[in-house]
Amino acid sequence: MNFKLLYLSLFFSTLIFAQDYSGQWEGHYSYLNITGIAHDQNNILASAENAIFKYNPTTQETSNTSTIHGLTGETISYYYFSEIYDTSVIGYENGLVEIVTPDNVITLVDILNKPSIPPNVKRINHIYEFNGLVYLSCDFGISTYSLDNLEFEDSYFIGNTGGQISVKQTTVKDQYIYAATTEGIKRALHANPNIIDFALWETIPTATTNWKNLTTFNDTIYAIDSTNKIYEFNGATFNPSLFTFSEVLDQRVSDNKMIITTANDVYIYDTPFNNILTINNQLEYGSDFTVSTIGNNYIFVGTKSNGILSFNISDGSLNQQIKPNGPTENNAFSITAANNEIWVVYGTHSESGNPYPLVRKGFSHNKNDNWINTPYSSVLTAENLINVSINPFNQNQVFISSFFSGLLEVNNNVPTTLFDETNTNNGLELSGLTIRTGKSTFDKNGKLWFTTVKLDNGLRCYDVNNNIWSGISLNAVISNPATDENSLGDIEIDENNVKWVGSRLNGVIGVSDNNGSTIVKNINAINGNLPSRVVKALAIDHDNNLWIGTKQGLRVLYNTAGFFSTANPQAESIIILEEGIPKELMFGQLITDIKVDGSNNKWVSTFDAGVFLFSSDGQNTIYHFTKDNSPLPSNGITDMAIDHASSKIYFATEKGMVSFNTNPTTSATDLENVVIQPNPVRPNYNGNIIIKGLVDGANIKITDISGNLVDENTVIGGTYEWNQTAFGKHKVASGVYIVMVTTKDGEETTIEKIMIVR
Repeated sequence: MNFKLLYLSLFFSTLIFAQDYSGQWEGHYSYLNITGIAHDQNNILASAENAIFKYNPTTQETSNTSTIHGLTGETISYYYFSEIYDTSVIGYENGLVEIVTPDNVITLVDILNKPSIPPNVKRINHIYEFNGLVYLSCDFGISTYSLDNLEFEDSYFIGNTGGQISVKQTTVKDQYIYAATTEGIKRALHANPNIIDFALWETIPTATTNWKNLTTFNDTIYAIDSTNKIYEFNGATFNPSLFTFSEVLDQRVSDNKMIITTANDVYIYDTPFNNILTINNQLEYGSDFTVSTIGNNYIFVGTKSNGILSFNISDGSLNQQIKPNGPTENNAFSITAANNEIWVVYGTHSESGNPYPLVRKGFSHNKNDNWINTPYSSVLTAENLINVSINPFNQNQVFISSFFSGLLEVNNNVPTTLFDETNTNNGLELSGLTIRTGKSTFDKNGKLWFTTVKLDNGLRCYDVNNNIWSGISLNAVISNPATDENSLGDIEIDENNVKWVGSRLNGVIGVSDNNGSTIVKNINAINGNLPSRVVKALAIDHDNNLWIGTKQGLRVLYNTAGFFSTANPQAESIIILEEGIPKELMFGQLITDIKVDGSNNKWVSTFDAGVFLFSSDGQNTIYHFTKDNSPLPSNGITDMAIDHASSKIYFATEKGMVSFNTNPTTSATDLENVVIQPNPVRPNYNGNIIIKGLVDGANIKITDISGNLVDENTVIGGTYEWNQTAFGKHKVASGVYIVMVTTKDGEETTIEKIMIVR
């Protein structure tokens, strides 16, 4: 499917063609938390946290739509599918609305960007279709959108004095539109051309004023108030029934039946208050219910963490579980990739090393594009799983750090041993009631090195082949482990077998245990030129330089070999020229991770500014991906992982995981079919310009029309991306730009042109 991305506002419409991310990016989203559900004649359609999918029960085929295809929202609050228009309407917590047709993704920022509406009342609570319009129930009122014209029409502020009011749900019966609000149930003539006037909305007399649901069923309106009691409208007022539910999550009519969904039950009525079936949540279902619909004689029930459950409407028996391929959830704490496999864990701890509240979740493993999700019940009671290390000599064996319970060994995807104080011959011991193992890595001899906190031997080693445990004291730096350090971070091993450990309170700690003696030494913000003592990320590059990411910036330790013999080793900042002005690279940025690719380039991720790819020396910015110019679901990157076998780099965020293929195409044999997309580059397009059909290793130069060089690089594979900047510093101006590509043997050259319009 080719998607176009449209941005529409109340004042003007601007057409923007979105980059086709699916050629170089992949989404790895979880589809188990169902936030909305619908159906057409052949398919079940549903929304998860920030993506949607379609499932065909007959063919069992699934297709999805995510940020890879143009979606940009973070948290879906309501999902609606129009069979008439074959169109999905997605509402988000922040007021963003997106329309997904078979050909287009249309992003509507009207509500999101409306300055007169406070940010905390823009949530889309419900979507109702009538006569070609969808009525968006929001926390400020009602907005209408035309599916015929693909544009907003009006907004209704129907509070008692014309102010903003939270509208939970709408329905139409006869000539009136009804709205359930926090100031009562209101109605107005839907055909009235002055319906925008709040004075034309009457409040129906009721015994209560706070309403959360209403729908039309069997030509009668049924409403549910904030106490979860259901009422019936008699034409003049709403009369209470004898039924009160637990917290109602959804009320709708589907297949001529009314469905009421709570976390533990789904109630189906064929006539008013004639309950023909109740689906009770069972322990085996493993999750709370969220939303339900009926199609083809089945009841499809969305759950909070277990996908969709299908039940036979005849007897309520479970028919099947629908779980689209994906990890357990979007909020990954740590990811690890190698040899076309990816591992994900979901534990956590605070920056200060507090593991509470404990996270009791298992792990996810992708192999051959198939996700296997291992639940907490199978991980031998290991809690707060925060790191995975793959044995480089045995791909089927991994070790998972638990920041509470010890070290978990997994073989062939099956947890086999939880190592703790009872089975490690004093290799692990309790600190209070916990064993907080941190980041880990294997050395070239197949030994696993990992950190523990609040213990004398802060650095541990497990000789996997010989089942030998040992430890190294860090007391030369951390004199009192119980109070002087509560969170050790990344661990890296360089070519001289030196172990480098990041910390929260003590900067970077170097450990040399060669030649039978151990030396422990550190540099921090006071003695080593670090911008912060809080070290969040470490990476050894191909020149054995140590790249250091801190809470307030980036440093490089170049003389790692002389670290222990130098009296006062200093980390160095990288100074770049930005529009002729010297500046420190990544100044003040909270860096979350650093990874080194096969070309010695550096991927650097941040807390709130997306992710960068720098050249090997840091002087050039090759990529800067953000939520605005890429499929990243968030600018906050929690972790990264490079799979050198597939040339993919994975980015984990709180809103999901995506991967970028750094070598997406095979190279051409000549330069006869070079293609540039988009071209021309229109106003408001901020993505990369893709140059395809190139020969691997070719030199590419981009100049302005006067011949001034703005970009130069070597092509890897058959595609090159230009970020529209002059050597990564500032966006180039409008004009014609010349692209000259020359094969590395110099035998062939082609010249192309790009038109950029700002």
